[in-house]
Amino acid sequence: MFGHFFGKLGIQQQTQPSNATSEAGKWRQQILALGEYLGGVRLGSGSRKRIVESVRLVSEAAVWSDRHSPELLSVIIDCGLPKALLRLLREQQQRTEIKREKATAVTVQILQTLSIILDGVSDTHFLQTLLGDGFVNDLIDAPVDLDCEEVLAYYVAFLKALSLKLTSSTIHYFFIGQPECPKFPLFTTAIALFDHPDSMVRVAVRAITLNVIRINDPDALEFLLGAPACAHFWGQVMHAIKDCCDDAFRLLVDMPQDGSASWAAVDQVLENHMGLLAYVNDVCALGVDRINRRIALEFNDRLLTRTYIHAIEVGWRANATPEETLYMQVVTLCLAHFFAIVRYSPLLVDTVAALFTAQEEQQQQQQNHSVDSEDDAGSSNSPHVYQRRPYRPALSPVIQSPQSNHNPFIPSPFEPSRTLMPWLCVALE
Repeated sequence: MFGHFFGKLGIQQQTQPSNATSEAGKWRQQILALGEYLGGVRLGSGSRKRIVESVRLVSEAAVWSDRHSPELLSVIIDCGLPKALLRLLREQQQRTEIKREKATAVTVQILQTLSIILDGVSDTHFLQTLLGDGFVNDLIDAPVDLDCEEVLAYYVAFLKALSLKLTSSTIHYFFIGQPECPKFPLFTTAIALFDHPDSMVRVAVRAITLNVIRINDPDALEFLLGAPACAHFWGQVMHAIKDCCDDAFRLLVDMPQDGSASWAAVDQVLENHMGLLAYVNDVCALGVDRINRRIALEFNDRLLTRTYIHAIEVGWRANATPEETLYMQVVTLCLAHFFAIVRYSPLLVDTVAALFTAQEEQQQQQQNHSVDSEDDAGSSNSPHVYQRRPYRPALSPVIQSPQSNHNPFIPSPFEPSRTLMPWLCVALE
């Protein structure tokens, strides 16, 4: 009886490896069949259902091979399955007779398959082979219908999955550092969607740019800061923040008596404003010095001087119009968001100094000017001197710039309860 039992046990032990081998053999045959079919099929003649199902099986085969039989991953490459997917992506734009529904279904499945492979396969050699020889950039540059919301969602998810594979050893697959024509399709394609109306797309694009910046590759940074395709991006971020201030102001000016719907729109604009400031804070938190200096430069030029200071100077005049006062209040609220979210001290120090020390110096100059021209009847009409509301002295001493060994990313360089916030509350009255 026991011999019969152990005999059965021995048979089971012998059949387990054969079952695994049999399963691997089935997947090998499946992969070869997929390579033969997808390598020769054309969108114009093939069945949409069969093409979509075949593309889906590619991701299933890759994930199973990675977990159970890694040698099959080389079979996926050798039979040309990745190149077949790229060809199908390109073909939908070359053949006008293909119905849009069919092209959309195939495109979505290809993008989903590629994203699953990037997320689910851990074999380093397979991923490097997949990304190499410019293949990844060809995929990014493949023409897809971004006007279709479904395609756009999967395309952005694919770009984000690619960005998660960025390391100091893989960035050369994405960034082509040719002196005559450097290219970085992942970054340039992403920032083209930075101000997309869909909030999910915007969040994904910000994540992609953060994944790129955190690598801190010198050649890539040179491209991000100086290339014509990227030079506008940092100003675009500040312009988007200013647009939030302007949009909130317009909504408040045009708000009807029963403005419940308008208040919801204002809340949405302010939420977007805080999201942009959080993105700026996240970029600064990466600690990439060249990027942080560029952000500080753009912020001081485009926002602090041209928007914040100018709006307060104009809105604080004694003869300011209601619209000018309202815009000053909106800007003050945006400044409150800034101080509540941003923790990069050089930006905080510059902003506090511009808001308080500059006002104090200008007030002293105005007082000296009024004393010197006391008997001049026309001096009060000078276009360079505002008739301001009663001046409120600076609520805190001048904040010194941090030392070179000081951590620039700290909770706060001042105590807002005793310095900035009372001034903000007065302006918002």
